[in-house]
Amino acid sequence: MAKKLTAIILGLWMVFVFGCVEASPQTGFDKPAISVLSIMGQESGLNEQAAASLMSTLGQLRSVRTVERSRLPQLFSEKRLTDSGIVQALSNRSMQAIGIDYGIIGDLSMYTNYILIGGAYQLQYTAVLQVRLVDAQHQVGQVLWSAQDQSTSLNDNGVGAINEACYDVVRKLYEQRFPIKGTVIAVKGTDIYVDLDATDGVEKKDVLFVKSGEQVIYHPKTGEQITIGNNSAELRIREIQDGYCIAELKNGSRIGVGASVQKRICGKPRILGLRWSGKVDF
Repeated sequence: MAKKLTAIILGLWMVFVFGCVEASPQTGFDKPAISVLSIMGQESGLNEQAAASLMSTLGQLRSVRTVERSRLPQLFSEKRLTDSGIVQALSNRSMQAIGIDYGIIGDLSMYTNYILIGGAYQLQYTAVLQVRLVDAQHQVGQVLWSAQDQSTSLNDNGVGAINEACYDVVRKLYEQRFPIKGTVIAVKGTDIYVDLDATDGVEKKDVLFVKSGEQVIYHPKTGEQITIGNNSAELRIREIQDGYCIAELKNGSRIGVGASVQKRICGKPRILGLRWSGKVDF
């Protein structure tokens, strides 16, 4: 009787465990994992503001996943490390243990000056942010990409300038390193089928851009891929299904099966078309 009861309990436990595993969301698990390792500069408070702003903005990207800085060793949160020190820590495999594929290292400089606006002097802050994307998994410690942005704000201790600079570099990071890409898999009338769905980070009304020189067709007999470039177009997603989405031609020439597409990020939100509105929108 005891053996039968044990077997029943064990069976129920296995059903529960495997049921939980099956139900666990797998979305995004193949997306690269990124964390901000260190921001160095003149003031620790501003450095932390920049690191927090970068993490928050990265979290809005749908093509990557972030590893919270709270999971990093105290070494990164309490000490101002040089690049060489961070690379050494990466080489020792301390970062890889928590699943980071890429780390961001940055340098922040802040400058102030008074400018005359409406007959009164106001304190303007200028934040200069330089960031480097470092490989934490394969070519460990190698700088794969870098960018710089300079932004300004008024009478706010520089917080607005830092946030805007972080937003700008993350936009560059998306465009140059981690865009959402897909392929046209079928064309039926005005419906263009693309192998992207919600798990890839696309939504209805998103715009997909077909870059020049990336239209591909297949030879009907040999199956050979043939690029028939110099054709650019924009598609707008109309419907999303599991495993694919349906788009329609927004502008440009008709494209064929095999064309490579890339999700276009939204324009930078601005107030009256002048300065950044502070809204993080991709």
